[in-house]
Amino acid sequence: MPRRHDIKLGKSFVVRFVPGTDLLVCLGQKVKLRRRFGAAHVADALPFSHPATCAIAPDSASVAVKNSSGAVALLELPTLRTRWVNPPDNEGCQLLFSPCSQFLVTGSWQGELSGIDVATGAVRNWGRAPDSMITYLSQSADRRRYVYVEQPIARGDAPPANSVVSLQSWPFDAQPALRLKGPWRYVEAAELSPDAQRLAVLHQIDGLNYQLDLVDASSGHVLSNAPIDYGGTKFCMAWSPDGRHLACVRKGGLTLFGTDTLQIAAKVDLAYACDVAFSPDGEWLAIGDWQQGVVRSLAEVLAGAEVTPPS
Repeated sequence: MPRRHDIKLGKSFVVRFVPGTDLLVCLGQKVKLRRRFGAAHVADALPFSHPATCAIAPDSASVAVKNSSGAVALLELPTLRTRWVNPPDNEGCQLLFSPCSQFLVTGSWQGELSGIDVATGAVRNWGRAPDSMITYLSQSADRRRYVYVEQPIARGDAPPANSVVSLQSWPFDAQPALRLKGPWRYVEAAELSPDAQRLAVLHQIDGLNYQLDLVDASSGHVLSNAPIDYGGTKFCMAWSPDGRHLACVRKGGLTLFGTDTLQIAAKVDLAYACDVAFSPDGEWLAIGDWQQGVVRSLAEVLAGAEVTPPS
């Protein structure tokens, strides 16, 4: 099957579609906004150096960006005008908007689950994972269930204990978190399905061997699993909006799994793949890459179109 021309994004460490629009936010050396699902440049901004992760507001009117030192900026869409910048607090993982849009939820390597008030920039703390780092944070499609990975800190010469994957409903003070303790030596990523019934857990087995587990989100029971190649820039993954596919960045590109049994549905080869996102309608797949990110039709990927790296 011939492949139509890919939409090329340049260096794109993080890619996020803006719901209800044709806009795509890309983090590279700058924060970039593109229209027509990446085909046309709209604006760019540099609120600080080394932007590392971002989150789109529920009303699609702003994007929050966090850099590698923990500084956070709120930018308006589509202008990318800076509304405010919070100075570096601590390093940590992703940040996400609360369903009410009032808070930016984030986790730290000090084990703190905290939130930044979007209106004032004030910080609120919701608790601490004792003797652990929070290394990964994600949320359900409706933003009402959160997943965070607690990675115990190593003591002395002993290896650290296994990761714990915690599920917490919003608001956080309404009920305690559900803590799932699976056979997960070190969890790299954990993402809820769109309906929040299943959980994808990408974890280290031993040495350089990694595995993707599909888990019942209420019990922690492993439903199916599949090996995944270690290496490249980092692990990350995304569910398709209909829950039928799971896209995982791995060494040398991306693998698209069917979520019935984690059978491989397609592969995309990109030398430095580092992020992935589905468009809200499920028709497009954006793949971040340290050299040349791309946007490609999901239908073409599934149909077996040529998937070699773009020149």
